[in-house]
Amino acid sequence: MHNSPRCTARSKRSGLPCKSPAVRGWSVCRMHGARGGGLKGQKNGNYRHGAHSQAFLADVSFSRELLAAANGALANLKTSKRNSTGAVTSKTYKEQEND
Repeated sequence: MHNSPRCTARSKRSGLPCKSPAVRGWSVCRMHGARGGGLKGQKNGNYRHGAHSQAFLADVSFSRELLAAANGALANLKTSKRNSTGAVTSKTYKEQEND
């Protein structure tokens, strides 16, 4: 017990380190957050509506990436031109400079 690793938390007031032993697998003691935290999602008693849940935020992130890709494709279409057969050909770098 005396040789066990110590908690890495420090006091706000004195700046001294905590002297309690750290929980196995954690760098802090039981009083400073090891094995702490509430249940995730609707099982948590403070859950309201899920507007900021990890699943929703992942969907928002995916939607933003998809929108950015669509905007990039649209910008490419605007800078392309059609040849005599009606097929779309991209402008070369020099042609874009002249526009």
